[in-house]
Amino acid sequence: MGEPLWVDEMAIPVEKGNKELLDKINNALEEIIEDGTYEKISEKWFGKSILGE
Repeated sequence: MGEPLWVDEMAIPVEKGNKELLDKINNALEEIIEDGTYEKISEKWFGKSILGE
């Protein structure tokens, strides 16, 4: 098949200046990365780790 034609980057939009929400999202992401949940979801839906792509 070769190389992908493009790579989509993921993001979670947050209203500019909403530091409280941004901090909550970042903390939640850190937690699921540390406990392995992110890896499990990635493997289930993408068949590989998408962390660090």
